[in-house]
Amino acid sequence: MVKQKNHTNATRQGHDAPPPPARCPLSPRSNQTYKNHRNGIKKPIRNKYMSTKGVDPKFLRNKKYALRGTKKALANARKFKKAE
Repeated sequence: MVKQKNHTNATRQGHDAPPPPARCPLSPRSNQTYKNHRNGIKKPIRNKYMSTKGVDPKFLRNKKYALRGTKKALANARKFKKAE
């Protein structure tokens, strides 16, 4: 007598195939969602100022002078407003 192989599905042809198994409510997917929401999903921490490490030095010099000019313009605007 010949031993049948485990992976043959000669008996499960056509309409004799069993229905797919029902999805368990505590499957890994829904459990991960539950665990993620237990402490709340938080936004990533954002820094107040972005790092300028590795940024083009020419751009940084221009940024420095632009900020200096902006501060002067704001100071002059305040003086002008007080004078009125």
